[in-house]
Amino acid sequence: MNKKNHTNLLTATLGDSRLWPADHIDVLMKSISGIAPSKLGDDARYAFFKFFETVALPAVMDISPITLTGSHGIEHTHGVGRFSLDVSLSLDYNPVPALFAAALHDCARQHNAYDEEHGPNAVPVAKKLFAGKLGDWLGKAEQKSVIIAIRDHTIGMNAKNPISAALWDADRIRLSWSWGYEPEYFSTNEGRRIAGLPMAKWDSVLNVHNAMIKRLESERKSLR
Repeated sequence: MNKKNHTNLLTATLGDSRLWPADHIDVLMKSISGIAPSKLGDDARYAFFKFFETVALPAVMDISPITLTGSHGIEHTHGVGRFSLDVSLSLDYNPVPALFAAALHDCARQHNAYDEEHGPNAVPVAKKLFAGKLGDWLGKAEQKSVIIAIRDHTIGMNAKNPISAALWDADRIRLSWSWGYEPEYFSTNEGRRIAGLPMAKWDSVLNVHNAMIKRLESERKSLR
């Protein structure tokens, strides 16, 4: 993607430019250009987190509002986004596709009961999202991988594709903390590590997430 297209993409999709300092924009641009996250600096995790919270998830909500509460409600979706970031970074893989997958994965859920169809039912939402300007954040192959990840997350057991692996593990981490850890349902070492943590160790992960949440809240407050 050339510099002009970069500028157009940023203008069209990132919203309030005051939330996006140059170093965070640089993280996103380099990530979609194929540079590994480990090469993007210490603040890359926060830039990706902010992309999920202020770009990817709001865009999905505009098409298919997530109104469900409970074990698969909007707070679960926020958590899946954060865990998918953890898993993607552990794989040194661009987190942006998995962040879109996390935002999309439960957008068609109507209840918290067992339901294999909400994955396939989210596919039209993904196609509509990618048909717009936000689709430019992903190549066609990545868009296809995101669609497969959300379509199959209700039935798949393990995944070799890093986008599916990040989403499926992220979706199952918090459920494991609530209902019990079954390692055979995880695809990555990081997913298994986090899901298998004893309760006394959960804060070692959640404190990192909470620090990013508070930082974003502070940034938003400063702009009012």
